[in-house]
Amino acid sequence: MKSIELSVVLCSKSSSSSVIQAVNRLCKLTYHKKWELVIVECSNKDRKHEIMHFIAPGSKGPRVIYRREKSMQLIRAKNKGWKCSKGEVIIFMEDRHIPQLNYLQEITSIFDENEIVGFVAGRVKTAGEASLFDNKNESDEPIFYPFRSFLDPALNHTVHLSVKRKAIKDVGGFDPLFTSDSIGAHGIAEMDIMSRLLFTGWSGFYSPKIVCTDREADLEEVIPSKRKALIESHGAYFAKFLLDKRSRSIFAENYYSRLQSQDFKSKTLLELKGAASYLFQRYIHLPIRNFF
Repeated sequence: MKSIELSVVLCSKSSSSSVIQAVNRLCKLTYHKKWELVIVECSNKDRKHEIMHFIAPGSKGPRVIYRREKSMQLIRAKNKGWKCSKGEVIIFMEDRHIPQLNYLQEITSIFDENEIVGFVAGRVKTAGEASLFDNKNESDEPIFYPFRSFLDPALNHTVHLSVKRKAIKDVGGFDPLFTSDSIGAHGIAEMDIMSRLLFTGWSGFYSPKIVCTDREADLEEVIPSKRKALIESHGAYFAKFLLDKRSRSIFAENYYSRLQSQDFKSKTLLELKGAASYLFQRYIHLPIRNFF
């Protein structure tokens, strides 16, 4: 790719002031090519004029598009965002994410250098010691994920995902079944889409130079219900990929290894609950696309 038109899809369920702060942070990022910012608010109220009024206009800044998602579901907001965007590369963010200044440049440079890479993930940072995620990927070394790689949801967590437009079209976008409280926990929908790309002909890349602070993961006291939901979402993730013949053997082998080392009551039972919840949701929504 010699030139990239970049789209940043910013989704929010927060107040308009949080969105404005996030937009102003993004507009300060170092990037010298043409790009656009697609704001998708999960809100029953149209706050377009309120938000756009506070966005400083400038010829060097991004083209700004505003959309509203009435369902109040971030996954559906992300799907709406990428479908109305124009960029060859699409970056998904939420208003709680604080990227470093070179964030956009680091992402596009990887896609420029790797034609077979369909997604790029980066490091998630938290300011405090307590975190919702015990095993964030904090490797100082870049990681290349070849076709048919297994991604452990506990070790490869990311919530700021970048994808090629062609790649996300190949898998149809985010799976809307990962929207409920029990199986749609923090970041699992991103893990799902990365794994689907790896089993449909694409490769992936993790770069430690792509850094984003996630304020929601930075907790003074980790909320037990959120940690429980995160474990349940892992079960849903495994259930989905065990259903498909392209990924079944690899996921079965890795889940068997997982069972040997984890506590049955604190983790395995919760994962089984999440798997059952996902299978039930998939059964009652049979008419919709299976998003693999």
